[in-house]
Amino acid sequence: MGLAFEGIANTAAPAFWQALLNANELTNPEFSFFITRFVNDPSADGEEEPGGVFTLGGTNSTFFEGDPDFQTFTSSATGGSFWLQTISGE
Repeated sequence: MGLAFEGIANTAAPAFWQALLNANELTNPEFSFFITRFVNDPSADGEEEPGGVFTLGGTNSTFFEGDPDFQTFTSSATGGSFWLQTISGE
């Protein structure tokens, strides 16, 4: 179950999320990630601590406060590219 766009996928098949979207199986045309980070935390146990959550069809509000920052990846509509996003230190 890769996340690669069809144009660059080894299988040349639509990604799992794209197939669900095309079949109208998602509540919303979005997905979200919650990624756990343990930077310089000697008490974090890599085998016991959760690594993160991938949510299809929306967001899981138990993992954040405030409004989410939705990002659009326009390159997906032009034949598929890698997941690229401009970020800043702000």
